[in-house]
Amino acid sequence: MSALPPLLVVDSLKKYFAVRRNAQERGKSLVQAVDDVSFSIDQGETLGLVGESGCGKTTVGRTVLRLYKPTSGHIYFRVDDDCFDITSLSQGKLKGVRRQMQIIYQDPYSSLNPRMTIGSLLEEPMIVHGTKSKAERKERVLSILNAVGMKAEHARRYPHEFSGGQRQRIAIARSLVLHPSLVVADEPVSSLDVSIQAQVLNLLEDLQKEFKLTYLFIAHNLSVVKHISDRIAVMYLGKIVEMARTDDLFHRPRHPYTEALMSAIPVPDPDFKMHRIALQGDVPSPMNPPSGCRFHPRCRYAQTRCSNEEPRLNDAGNGHFAACHFMETLTLDSVSD
Repeated sequence: MSALPPLLVVDSLKKYFAVRRNAQERGKSLVQAVDDVSFSIDQGETLGLVGESGCGKTTVGRTVLRLYKPTSGHIYFRVDDDCFDITSLSQGKLKGVRRQMQIIYQDPYSSLNPRMTIGSLLEEPMIVHGTKSKAERKERVLSILNAVGMKAEHARRYPHEFSGGQRQRIAIARSLVLHPSLVVADEPVSSLDVSIQAQVLNLLEDLQKEFKLTYLFIAHNLSVVKHISDRIAVMYLGKIVEMARTDDLFHRPRHPYTEALMSAIPVPDPDFKMHRIALQGDVPSPMNPPSGCRFHPRCRYAQTRCSNEEPRLNDAGNGHFAACHFMETLTLDSVSD
Protein backbone atom coordinates (compact mmCIF):
# COMPACT_ATOMS: atom_id res chain seq x y z
CA MET A 1 0.00 0.00 0.00
CA SER A 2 2.84 2.41 0.85
CA ALA A 3 6.52 2.70 -0.07
CA LEU A 4 7.15 4.16 3.38
CA PRO A 5 7.83 2.02 6.46
CA PRO A 6 4.66 0.99 8.34
CA LEU A 7 2.98 3.74 10.33
CA LEU A 8 2.29 1.35 13.22
CA VAL A 9 4.04 -1.87 14.21
CA VAL A 10 2.73 -3.95 17.12
CA ASP A 11 5.22 -6.61 18.24
CA SER A 12 4.34 -9.44 20.65
CA LEU A 13 1.85 -7.29 22.54
CA LYS A 14 0.44 -8.65 25.80
CA LYS A 15 -2.08 -7.07 28.14
CA TYR A 16 -3.07 -8.95 31.29
CA PHE A 17 -5.44 -7.67 33.96
CA ALA A 18 -5.16 -8.79 37.59
CA VAL A 19 -8.58 -9.57 39.07
CA ARG A 20 -10.09 -11.45 41.99
CA ARG A 21 -12.52 -14.25 41.15
CA ASN A 22 -14.58 -13.45 44.24
CA ALA A 23 -14.47 -11.39 47.43
CA GLN A 24 -13.07 -14.28 49.50
CA GLU A 25 -10.13 -14.96 47.21
CA ARG A 26 -6.82 -13.68 48.59
CA GLY A 27 -4.64 -13.83 45.51
CA LYS A 28 -5.40 -12.41 42.10
CA SER A 29 -5.88 -14.18 38.79
CA LEU A 30 -4.68 -12.86 35.46
CA VAL A 31 -7.11 -12.19 32.63
CA GLN A 32 -5.11 -12.72 29.44
CA ALA A 33 -7.04 -10.14 27.43
CA VAL A 34 -4.34 -9.80 24.74
CA ASP A 35 -1.71 -12.51 24.44
CA ASP A 36 1.20 -12.18 22.01
CA VAL A 37 -0.43 -10.13 19.24
CA SER A 38 1.65 -8.78 16.34
CA PHE A 39 0.66 -6.79 13.25
CA SER A 40 1.56 -3.69 11.27
CA ILE A 41 -0.45 -1.02 9.44
CA ASP A 42 0.85 0.94 6.45
CA GLN A 43 0.25 4.65 5.92
CA GLY A 44 -3.21 5.16 4.45
CA GLU A 45 -4.31 1.57 5.08
CA THR A 46 -7.31 0.27 7.00
CA LEU A 47 -6.77 -2.86 9.08
CA GLY A 48 -10.00 -4.40 10.31
CA LEU A 49 -9.83 -6.20 13.66
CA VAL A 50 -12.77 -8.55 14.10
CA GLY A 51 -13.97 -11.12 16.61
CA GLU A 52 -16.81 -11.90 19.00
CA SER A 53 -17.34 -9.98 22.23
CA GLY A 54 -14.62 -10.57 24.81
CA CYS A 55 -11.91 -11.62 22.34
CA GLY A 56 -9.66 -8.67 23.27
CA LYS A 57 -9.99 -6.49 20.17
CA THR A 58 -10.98 -3.31 22.07
CA THR A 59 -8.14 -3.92 24.52
CA VAL A 60 -5.73 -4.07 21.56
CA GLY A 61 -6.99 -0.71 20.31
CA ARG A 62 -6.74 1.00 23.68
CA THR A 63 -3.33 -0.48 24.42
CA VAL A 64 -2.03 0.67 21.02
CA LEU A 65 -2.98 4.22 22.08
CA ARG A 66 -1.41 3.69 25.53
CA LEU A 67 -4.77 4.19 27.24
CA TYR A 68 -3.77 0.87 28.81
CA LYS A 69 -0.17 0.17 29.74
CA PRO A 70 1.05 -3.01 28.01
CA THR A 71 2.11 -5.97 30.13
CA SER A 72 4.87 -6.68 27.61
CA GLY A 73 5.71 -6.22 23.95
CA HIS A 74 6.42 -3.17 21.82
CA ILE A 75 4.35 -0.59 19.92
CA TYR A 76 6.29 1.35 17.30
CA PHE A 77 4.64 4.46 15.87
CA ARG A 78 6.07 6.66 13.12
CA VAL A 79 5.73 10.43 13.25
CA ASP A 80 7.19 12.02 10.09
CA ASP A 81 10.73 10.59 9.86
CA ASP A 82 10.96 9.49 13.50
CA CYS A 83 9.83 6.18 14.94
CA PHE A 84 8.92 5.92 18.62
CA ASP A 85 8.48 2.87 20.82
CA ILE A 86 5.55 4.34 22.73
CA THR A 87 5.58 1.54 25.29
CA SER A 88 8.61 3.18 26.89
CA LEU A 89 7.81 6.89 26.44
CA SER A 90 7.34 9.16 29.43
CA GLN A 91 3.98 10.90 29.85
CA GLY A 92 5.49 14.18 28.65
CA LYS A 93 6.84 12.72 25.41
CA LEU A 94 3.76 10.56 24.95
CA LYS A 95 1.56 13.68 24.94
CA GLY A 96 3.43 15.01 21.91
CA VAL A 97 2.87 11.75 20.01
CA ARG A 98 -0.76 11.38 21.04
CA ARG A 99 -2.03 14.23 18.90
CA GLN A 100 -1.19 11.93 15.98
CA MET A 101 -3.20 9.02 17.48
CA GLN A 102 -6.90 9.43 18.14
CA ILE A 103 -9.91 7.21 18.89
CA ILE A 104 -13.58 7.06 17.94
CA TYR A 105 -15.51 5.38 20.74
CA GLN A 106 -18.36 2.94 20.23
CA ASP A 107 -21.12 4.80 22.05
CA PRO A 108 -21.71 8.42 20.95
CA TYR A 109 -24.15 8.88 23.84
CA SER A 110 -21.56 8.33 26.57
CA SER A 111 -18.43 9.64 24.83
CA LEU A 112 -19.63 13.25 24.59
CA ASN A 113 -19.86 15.44 27.71
CA PRO A 114 -23.54 16.47 27.97
CA ARG A 115 -22.63 19.74 29.73
CA MET A 116 -20.44 21.07 26.93
CA THR A 117 -21.51 22.56 23.63
CA ILE A 118 -20.30 20.88 20.46
CA GLY A 119 -17.97 23.82 19.80
CA SER A 120 -16.39 23.44 23.24
CA LEU A 121 -16.05 19.67 22.81
CA LEU A 122 -14.15 20.17 19.57
CA GLU A 123 -12.03 23.01 20.94
CA GLU A 124 -10.90 21.10 24.03
CA PRO A 125 -8.28 18.86 22.31
CA MET A 126 -6.72 21.92 20.68
CA ILE A 127 -6.51 23.71 24.04
CA VAL A 128 -4.91 20.67 25.67
CA HIS A 129 -2.31 20.45 22.90
CA GLY A 130 -1.46 24.15 22.90
CA THR A 131 -3.43 25.83 20.11
CA LYS A 132 -3.55 29.26 21.76
CA SER A 133 -5.28 31.30 19.07
CA LYS A 134 -9.03 31.37 19.69
CA ALA A 135 -9.66 32.45 16.09
CA GLU A 136 -7.65 29.48 14.81
CA ARG A 137 -9.56 27.09 17.06
CA LYS A 138 -12.92 28.45 15.91
CA GLU A 139 -11.93 28.21 12.25
CA ARG A 140 -10.82 24.62 12.72
CA VAL A 141 -14.06 23.71 14.55
CA LEU A 142 -16.21 25.05 11.72
CA SER A 143 -14.01 23.38 9.11
CA ILE A 144 -14.17 19.93 10.70
CA LEU A 145 -17.93 20.19 11.31
CA ASN A 146 -18.40 20.87 7.63
CA ALA A 147 -16.15 17.92 6.75
CA VAL A 148 -18.39 15.49 8.67
CA GLY A 149 -21.62 16.89 7.22
CA MET A 150 -22.68 19.14 10.11
CA LYS A 151 -23.52 22.86 10.06
CA ALA A 152 -21.75 25.81 11.69
CA GLU A 153 -24.81 26.54 13.83
CA HIS A 154 -24.49 23.09 15.45
CA ALA A 155 -21.40 24.29 17.35
CA ARG A 156 -23.68 26.18 19.75
CA ARG A 157 -25.85 23.18 20.58
CA TYR A 158 -25.49 20.37 23.16
CA PRO A 159 -25.15 16.61 22.50
CA HIS A 160 -28.71 15.78 23.64
CA GLU A 161 -30.08 17.86 20.75
CA PHE A 162 -28.73 15.41 18.15
CA SER A 163 -29.62 11.93 16.91
CA GLY A 164 -27.29 8.97 17.37
CA GLY A 165 -25.91 9.25 13.84
CA GLN A 166 -25.27 12.98 14.26
CA ARG A 167 -23.55 12.39 17.59
CA GLN A 168 -21.24 9.86 15.99
CA ARG A 169 -20.39 12.39 13.27
CA ILE A 170 -19.49 14.83 16.07
CA ALA A 171 -17.36 12.15 17.76
CA ILE A 172 -15.58 11.57 14.44
CA ALA A 173 -15.02 15.33 14.11
CA ARG A 174 -13.47 15.44 17.58
CA SER A 175 -11.05 12.64 16.68
CA LEU A 176 -9.91 14.53 13.57
CA VAL A 177 -9.63 18.06 14.94
CA LEU A 178 -5.89 17.65 15.71
CA HIS A 179 -5.02 16.29 12.22
CA PRO A 180 -4.00 12.79 13.41
CA SER A 181 -2.39 10.22 11.16
CA LEU A 182 -3.82 7.16 12.96
CA VAL A 183 -7.42 6.72 14.11
CA VAL A 184 -8.58 3.73 16.15
CA ALA A 185 -12.29 3.28 15.36
CA ASP A 186 -13.69 1.13 18.16
CA GLU A 187 -16.96 -0.31 16.78
CA PRO A 188 -18.04 3.14 15.57
CA VAL A 189 -21.26 1.93 13.88
CA SER A 190 -22.43 -0.94 16.09
CA SER A 191 -24.79 1.25 18.14
CA LEU A 192 -26.38 2.85 15.05
CA ASP A 193 -29.34 1.84 12.90
CA VAL A 194 -28.41 -0.18 9.81
CA SER A 195 -29.47 2.65 7.48
CA ILE A 196 -27.17 5.06 9.33
CA GLN A 197 -24.28 2.59 9.49
CA ALA A 198 -23.72 2.78 5.73
CA GLN A 199 -23.68 6.59 5.84
CA VAL A 200 -21.06 6.65 8.61
CA LEU A 201 -18.91 4.03 6.89
CA ASN A 202 -18.99 6.02 3.65
CA LEU A 203 -18.11 9.16 5.61
CA LEU A 204 -15.11 7.43 7.18
CA GLU A 205 -13.88 6.36 3.74
CA ASP A 206 -14.28 9.90 2.36
CA LEU A 207 -12.44 11.40 5.35
CA GLN A 208 -9.64 8.87 4.95
CA LYS A 209 -9.01 10.08 1.41
CA GLU A 210 -9.37 13.76 2.30
CA PHE A 211 -7.10 13.74 5.37
CA LYS A 212 -4.81 10.81 4.41
CA LEU A 213 -5.83 8.83 7.47
CA THR A 214 -4.83 5.36 8.63
CA TYR A 215 -7.45 3.28 10.44
CA LEU A 216 -7.45 0.44 12.92
CA PHE A 217 -11.12 -0.46 12.52
CA ILE A 218 -12.50 -2.66 15.30
CA ALA A 219 -15.81 -4.50 14.87
CA HIS A 220 -17.57 -7.80 15.56
CA ASN A 221 -19.41 -7.81 12.22
CA LEU A 222 -17.39 -9.25 9.34
CA SER A 223 -19.64 -7.73 6.68
CA VAL A 224 -19.06 -4.24 8.10
CA VAL A 225 -15.30 -4.81 8.23
CA LYS A 226 -15.32 -6.10 4.65
CA HIS A 227 -16.85 -2.83 3.44
CA ILE A 228 -14.04 -0.61 4.73
CA SER A 229 -10.88 -2.70 5.31
CA ASP A 230 -7.86 -3.36 3.10
CA ARG A 231 -6.78 -6.20 5.37
CA ILE A 232 -8.56 -8.08 8.14
CA ALA A 233 -7.20 -9.67 11.32
CA VAL A 234 -9.46 -12.17 13.11
CA MET A 235 -9.10 -12.47 16.90
CA TYR A 236 -10.16 -15.27 19.20
CA LEU A 237 -9.59 -15.31 22.96
CA GLY A 238 -6.73 -12.80 22.98
CA LYS A 239 -4.88 -14.02 19.89
CA ILE A 240 -4.93 -13.27 16.18
CA VAL A 241 -5.88 -16.54 14.46
CA GLU A 242 -5.98 -15.29 10.86
CA MET A 243 -4.87 -12.21 8.92
CA ALA A 244 -5.10 -11.51 5.21
CA ARG A 245 -6.12 -9.06 2.54
CA THR A 246 -9.89 -8.69 2.57
CA ASP A 247 -10.57 -10.36 -0.79
CA ASP A 248 -8.25 -13.27 0.04
CA LEU A 249 -9.88 -13.83 3.43
CA PHE A 250 -13.38 -13.95 1.99
CA HIS A 251 -12.35 -16.02 -1.01
CA ARG A 252 -10.51 -18.68 1.00
CA PRO A 253 -10.58 -18.57 4.80
CA ARG A 254 -7.82 -20.64 6.38
CA HIS A 255 -9.02 -20.90 9.98
CA PRO A 256 -12.17 -22.72 11.19
CA TYR A 257 -13.14 -19.79 13.41
CA THR A 258 -13.15 -17.45 10.40
CA GLU A 259 -15.32 -19.95 8.55
CA ALA A 260 -17.81 -19.92 11.45
CA LEU A 261 -17.93 -16.11 11.47
CA MET A 262 -18.54 -16.05 7.73
CA SER A 263 -21.37 -18.54 7.98
CA ALA A 264 -23.29 -15.99 10.07
CA ILE A 265 -23.16 -13.30 7.35
CA PRO A 266 -26.53 -12.88 5.61
CA VAL A 267 -26.18 -13.09 1.82
CA PRO A 268 -28.80 -11.20 -0.25
CA ASP A 269 -29.17 -14.01 -2.78
CA PRO A 270 -32.04 -16.52 -2.44
CA ASP A 271 -30.15 -19.05 -4.57
CA PHE A 272 -27.03 -18.94 -2.39
CA LYS A 273 -27.02 -21.70 0.22
CA MET A 274 -24.67 -21.05 3.11
CA HIS A 275 -24.36 -23.67 5.81
CA ARG A 276 -24.67 -21.96 9.18
CA ILE A 277 -22.04 -23.21 11.63
CA ALA A 278 -23.26 -23.15 15.23
CA LEU A 279 -20.25 -23.21 17.53
CA GLN A 280 -20.70 -25.53 20.48
CA GLY A 281 -20.19 -24.33 24.05
CA ASP A 282 -19.17 -20.94 25.36
CA VAL A 283 -15.99 -18.96 24.84
CA PRO A 284 -13.45 -20.26 27.40
CA SER A 285 -12.37 -17.95 30.20
CA PRO A 286 -9.32 -15.78 29.42
CA MET A 287 -8.24 -16.45 33.02
CA ASN A 288 -7.82 -20.12 32.15
CA PRO A 289 -7.48 -20.51 28.38
CA PRO A 290 -7.34 -24.02 26.87
CA SER A 291 -4.02 -25.66 26.14
CA GLY A 292 -2.83 -25.94 22.56
CA CYS A 293 -5.07 -24.14 20.08
CA ARG A 294 -7.47 -21.95 22.03
CA PHE A 295 -10.26 -22.68 19.57
CA HIS A 296 -9.99 -26.47 19.71
CA PRO A 297 -12.79 -27.09 22.30
CA ARG A 298 -15.30 -25.56 19.82
CA CYS A 299 -13.69 -26.61 16.54
CA ARG A 300 -15.38 -29.32 14.48
CA TYR A 301 -12.06 -30.19 12.80
CA ALA A 302 -10.03 -30.54 16.03
CA GLN A 303 -7.65 -33.46 16.44
CA THR A 304 -5.39 -34.60 19.27
CA ARG A 305 -2.55 -32.37 18.14
CA CYS A 306 -4.78 -29.31 18.51
CA SER A 307 -5.21 -29.77 22.25
CA ASN A 308 -1.50 -30.37 22.90
CA GLU A 309 0.37 -28.02 20.57
CA GLU A 310 -0.30 -24.31 20.07
CA PRO A 311 -0.24 -23.41 16.36
CA ARG A 312 1.90 -20.55 15.12
CA LEU A 313 0.58 -17.78 12.89
CA ASN A 314 2.13 -19.10 9.65
CA ASP A 315 2.20 -17.53 6.19
CA ALA A 316 0.03 -19.45 3.73
CA GLY A 317 1.25 -17.25 0.87
CA ASN A 318 0.51 -13.77 -0.45
CA GLY A 319 0.56 -12.34 3.07
CA HIS A 320 -2.23 -14.63 4.26
CA PHE A 321 -1.50 -15.83 7.81
CA ALA A 322 -3.39 -18.42 9.85
CA ALA A 323 -2.82 -20.18 13.17
CA CYS A 324 -4.11 -23.65 12.31
CA HIS A 325 -2.17 -26.92 12.13
CA PHE A 326 -4.27 -28.07 9.16
CA MET A 327 -4.70 -24.86 7.18
CA GLU A 328 -3.16 -26.45 4.04
CA THR A 329 -5.45 -29.48 4.04
CA LEU A 330 -8.81 -28.08 5.20
CA THR A 331 -11.32 -26.89 2.60
CA LEU A 332 -13.44 -24.27 4.35
CA ASP A 333 -16.64 -22.60 3.16
CA SER A 334 -16.25 -19.01 1.99
CA VAL A 335 -18.33 -15.98 1.11
CA SER A 336 -17.04 -14.27 -2.04
CA ASP A 337 -18.50 -12.00 -4.66
